[in-house]
Amino acid sequence: MELPEKIRLLEVDIGSAPCGQLVHESQYTFAYRSDSPAQRRVGFLMPADRQLVYSDTALFPAMDQNLPEGYLFRQP
Repeated sequence: MELPEKIRLLEVDIGSAPCGQLVHESQYTFAYRSDSPAQRRVGFLMPADRQLVYSDTALFPAMDQNLPEGYLFRQP
């Protein structure tokens, strides 16, 4: 599943703490705000202390599993 075409940038928070940004251009790029050991990770295989920026042509599994489905997915 992909993000709707009109969404290009999402601010990603974990709980109420800002975590990073997800950008969709020619591919998906997620960038953490910090490489601090206290930075919470969005996925087990995406630690901030090893790599601050992740890029892929498909949406990352940790984010894809949290997209709404059906009617909610199609809403602006």
